[in-house]
Amino acid sequence: MRLREAYFAPAFSTFQGKTVGGVQLHVHDRESFDPAGRTRQVPDITAHVASCTADRSGGSPQE
Repeated sequence: MRLREAYFAPAFSTFQGKTVGGVQLHVHDRESFDPAGRTRQVPDITAHVASCTADRSGGSPQE
């Protein structure tokens, strides 16, 4: 499995017209992929993405 950055601008919602980001999970081996196991890792993945975003922008992810 590989994580890829994903960005888009929603057509409607609170974030309409703003670029928002997230993570796409790219599964290489469907037979060995454990979705339940990955779900337990979401907090760690979220923290990692936030730290990468902060590093790139030079500030905190909330800015």
